Amino acid sequence: MWHHSLAVTGSGSLFAWCFNGAGSLGLNDTEKRLVPASPYEGVGVMGGEGGGGTLLVVVMAAAGETHSLAVTNSWRVFSWGHGALGALGWADLSSHFVPVEIDTLVAKHERVVLAAAGCAHSILVTEQGNVWTSGSFSSTCTPPPSAPSPAASLSPAPGLVGGGGQKKGF
Repeated sequence: MWHHSLAVTGSGSLFAWCFNGAGSLGLNDTEKRLVPASPYEGVGVMGGEGGGGTLLVVVMAAAGETHSLAVTNSWRVFSWGHGALGALGWADLSSHFVPVEIDTLVAKHERVVLAAAGCAHSILVTEQGNVWTSGSFSSTCTPPPSAPSPAASLSPAPGLVGGGGQKKGF
C-alpha cells in the first residue's frame, strides 16, 4: 500500500500529497497534506538538507511506500523519505525529509532515464542500459546492502512498471 502521491507538471514542478510520516513528501517535515504541495516553486528547487540549491526541472517521479525519487532533465536523481532499509541509495541508511541527490550515479556518469520505487527499494535504469538497485527486495524488508549497485547491463533497457505492493526485483 502506497501512502503518498507525486505529480510532475509539464513545466517540471513536482507536487506531493497525503501521508508524510517518514518525510516522503520532501517538504522538510512530517505533516500530512490533503492538497498537493511543493517547496519547489516552478522548476523545482533541490539541493540537500539545509536549503540552498540549484533550480532543476523534474521530468519523472516515483513514489515508494515511504520514500520518493525524482529524475531531472539533466539526468540527476534525488531521493528522500524513509531510508533505514536502503531505498534512498545512501550508505548511511539515514532518512531525508528533503530531496538529496544520489551522488553514486553522478560519479559514474550514469544518465537515469527510468525510475521505480517499491516497498523499501528503488530501481533506476540508465541511458547506458544499466539497471541500478538499492534497498530491500524481500517481502520482509530486511536491511540490504546500502548504496545503489549495478544489477545488470541490458541493451536496450526495458520499460519498468512500478507500483502497488511490488516487493521483488526482476
